[in-house]
Amino acid sequence: MIVSSCLEDMDTTVRQQKAALRKQMNQVLSALPKHEVVRQSKIVTDKVLQHPKYVEAQSVSVYLSFDQEIQTGDLLEDIFKSGKICYIPRFRKGSSEMEMIRLFSMEDLNKLPVNKWNIRQPLDDEIRESVFEAGLVFTPDGKRLGRGKAYYDQFLHKCSKQLKNSPVTLALAFKEQILPHLPTTPTDYIMDYVLYKDWG
Repeated sequence: MIVSSCLEDMDTTVRQQKAALRKQMNQVLSALPKHEVVRQSKIVTDKVLQHPKYVEAQSVSVYLSFDQEIQTGDLLEDIFKSGKICYIPRFRKGSSEMEMIRLFSMEDLNKLPVNKWNIRQPLDDEIRESVFEAGLVFTPDGKRLGRGKAYYDQFLHKCSKQLKNSPVTLALAFKEQILPHLPTTPTDYIMDYVLYKDWG
């Protein structure tokens, strides 16, 4: 059918645009000096700690940061200091699904082996009120381009279907990752907030 063919062509075009953007942004982030990573991470963390959705949340899901992401170490420390319940993502080898497991302390964090997190898995009915995400490219109005595996998109769509109240999603980004527009598809999950240096 002509309509089906057009949709397939559009989908192919979006995938190509996303692939090109990922390549460009990886180059930008690779060139970001370490001191700038530290500086912007502190600014964004301060914004998180003052954000009402974080302050009000009793349970939080947060990513464990890599070198080219907004660093989450200080945020994790505040989560435990504030008595909030903390979850971190686990990616199973050979699977396209992501799950959240509970982290009980900074001591637990320091004991985690790379890519093999043997910590108790949370029950399905334990709710993450706020989910903090990394990514490669964002728009101020919440569009997000990840690394191409769609882990967060699938997880959040699943939460929306299973939970009475979907978790609030907050993306943490460097200002270099913010663009006015992004190519998207209907399966891309829109963030509630994108926090970066010039936000707010």
